[in-house]
Amino acid sequence: MSLKPVNLEFEIIDWGPKIDLGSEGHGVLTPEQVVASSSWMTYKSGNAKEMAVEALESETGPDETLDEKTRKSLMNSVGRGHASLSTSAYVAVLFTDSSKFVDSLFTGTPFGSSLMPSGRRIPVDEDSIVAPESIANGDTEIQKIYYETSVKNIRFYQELIKSGVSKQDAAKITQYGTKGGGFMLLPLETIVSFRQEFESQGIWIPDEGHMFVRKLEDRMKDLGMDNLYWARAFAPRNAYPYPNIFRNPDSSSLVNDLMGRYPNVDKPVVNILQFYDTENFRQELEKLRELQTEIAKNPDSLKERWNELMNLRRDIISRYRNIISVSSLSKISWRVWGEVKRHRTVPQQPESIYSAVRRAASVFDKYRHNIMDDNLSDDITAELSEVFMTPTLDGDLKKRWLNNVLDSFDTYNFLLNRGIKEKDAIFVIPRGVRLHVHKTFDLHNLMEGYIPVRTCLTCEPEMLATTRMEAAAVKQLVPEYLGRFIRPKCSSVGFCPETFKDYEKCRQVDIDIGFEYAEGFHNEMRKEQKRLMKDAKRN
Repeated sequence: MSLKPVNLEFEIIDWGPKIDLGSEGHGVLTPEQVVASSSWMTYKSGNAKEMAVEALESETGPDETLDEKTRKSLMNSVGRGHASLSTSAYVAVLFTDSSKFVDSLFTGTPFGSSLMPSGRRIPVDEDSIVAPESIANGDTEIQKIYYETSVKNIRFYQELIKSGVSKQDAAKITQYGTKGGGFMLLPLETIVSFRQEFESQGIWIPDEGHMFVRKLEDRMKDLGMDNLYWARAFAPRNAYPYPNIFRNPDSSSLVNDLMGRYPNVDKPVVNILQFYDTENFRQELEKLRELQTEIAKNPDSLKERWNELMNLRRDIISRYRNIISVSSLSKISWRVWGEVKRHRTVPQQPESIYSAVRRAASVFDKYRHNIMDDNLSDDITAELSEVFMTPTLDGDLKKRWLNNVLDSFDTYNFLLNRGIKEKDAIFVIPRGVRLHVHKTFDLHNLMEGYIPVRTCLTCEPEMLATTRMEAAAVKQLVPEYLGRFIRPKCSSVGFCPETFKDYEKCRQVDIDIGFEYAEGFHNEMRKEQKRLMKDAKRN
């Protein structure tokens, strides 16, 4: 048995902003010096570079240095909570060693940006298993049951792949307690939001969260943003909240309240929060429909004018973005939530993952003997599927899937009974456990953002099915003139932006085109995109 403890390591590959004043003989301005001197532009004409040079050249003593002026300025402005200054400095981080929990912990923030290894595409193997210290350094029995459960699920995952089950479905039987990595670009304000959230939730945050913030804080002085960070961290103003599943499961929340109101979310519960059905908006979408029909009448027209169609859509959405607000309460797997949270333009609030695990473990325990004896009615199967995603599997594979899930929950409860905290025991929980998520869509996310992207057949199957139900529900609630534009992303431009192989899976461009869509035309459109890019670069 080889059980590796979680070892969070990352490299700061860039930080800023920095300004090189070498030509003026003053070296390099640190990020907080750049931010402070930029803020002085609100009081005096000139640019930040000129003001920094002026401050450097007017130094008369220790209280008049640029560093001291910067410190005083930041304590005054950032200390009052002005987030515009703390969002102007950034840190770029490359994880060199971590678990996959860093994805769930950090990448839901709306002001950061991240690139993470795909949990539905990259294979998982036994060598990738990691565990928090309380388990990795626990007694032999704790280590043994955690490792054996992890290996059993990973081997079953590999067997499912060989039997033809897609990686994205099979991966939901594996845990997040495996090696991870990735890249993140974080404004300082976002790091402050992590600090505040992690302090608030304390024991519910996996150790990597606390460890990451502490290590970043230890580097702030070296990065030249020490005063900026700490002034913002202790300002009497909270940072913007972000979706966090690692929360106290016993606290109330909007999601919990809605779960009480809608106890059986077998399909998304969609509501129109507001919609201003104005005549001007109706006329604008009619113009868009007419242009769409005109441009898509033949291949040459679409090839020459597709960007015109996209520009009109953008203009209408920009002018009417808040004309509608739609809410959705859905139940999705932890794995799929990993993609949902990355839509930073969609306000969202997830259920505590611990609440979801408790519920799922209880339901699986309730039907323990049915699962073990393979005595499952349709009603029982449906109830199990409501708390843990189960793909379409043949008899024996389905039986083993459910038994593996049951064993995982048993291991989780065993660890809790042995004194392991929930934030550590959860490392063994497979990614298929379902949690509730509340989302809010504006016009952009109905016509161009979330819904169009996530109703494309290239989307993860479970997420595709959920989003299609959301789209269908919205169309039932809005006038037809708007509903006709709530479609997959190909409808925005009249051609498939994916490969022709991807197009052949659906065999339609979801827009009324007046000609047969063929591979030759598809490839021409891809070439046209490249030509436009090259022309723009030359100009």
